[in-house]
Amino acid sequence: MNQCYRGTDRVPVLSWYGPYTSVIVVRTVYQCYRGTDRVPVLSWYGSCTSVIVVQTMLSYFRGTDCIPVLSWYGPCTSVIVVWTVYQMLSWYKPCTSVIMVGTVYQCYCGTDRVPVLSWYGPCSSVIVVRTVYQCYRGSRGTDRVPVLSWYGPCIIVIVIRTVYQCYCGYHGTDRVPVLSWNGPCTRVFLVRTVYQCNRRTDRVPVLSWYGPCTSVIVVRTVYHGYRGTDRVPVSSWYGPCTSVIAVRTVYQCYRGTDRVSVLSWYGPCTSVIVVRTMYHGYRGTDRVPVLS
Repeated sequence: MNQCYRGTDRVPVLSWYGPYTSVIVVRTVYQCYRGTDRVPVLSWYGSCTSVIVVQTMLSYFRGTDCIPVLSWYGPCTSVIVVWTVYQMLSWYKPCTSVIMVGTVYQCYCGTDRVPVLSWYGPCSSVIVVRTVYQCYRGSRGTDRVPVLSWYGPCIIVIVIRTVYQCYCGYHGTDRVPVLSWNGPCTRVFLVRTVYQCNRRTDRVPVLSWYGPCTSVIVVRTVYHGYRGTDRVPVSSWYGPCTSVIAVRTVYQCYRGTDRVSVLSWYGPCTSVIVVRTMYHGYRGTDRVPVLS
């Protein structure tokens, strides 16, 4: 089922699989994004037996854009705890219950607010979130990213140490954290990372660990073709290659000639797995899978 987005585009708001034995009615409440665009902030399925009111507080992001950072349903009795109803866009069995997800927000880069902790289920107690920030990409100077978050009362001081490693060598100066821990720095943490090629020259980490390198860790990755020549990993593991891991992938067409994987698994192909995908129109002629 489709809903309007930016006037003519259509985006999926609910997907399911199986025979069409019943009619699923989807209702979506929209709110403004970047002035005229409308994005769904709450979706549910089933008959529309009641009106669901959604309030959203907007925060500014990068100057002029306006994004929803706080959503809840019903009367606003609290600002800290955020409840959002999420839909399962892909699943392997019917969704028999509604998943309620709560999120606590904290400030990021002055005025923006980003979620630092999420959980599901009823909020039976007040959750206090503390976050320690560290600088990222020192040339920027002001950016801060959370490196550790926890909940509960702040009864002790948590010291964060982070080991950095180079990422994507052609960038040269970028540094990304590969390991963080708390407590005093009583010893040196050595971080080893095994890289593998992706798109010829780029390097992406596929396995990281800490401690002395007492043994050789062999990483095997099975690649599949993506858009002709690019290779993307579909399965990775470490240790000696004692057996051949066969990866099967079912492809479906996207924008005519491109092929994207909609299902991957490993092991011998003992049976035929049939994948059905419902397509929705997006920007006129393109077709994108909404459930596989």
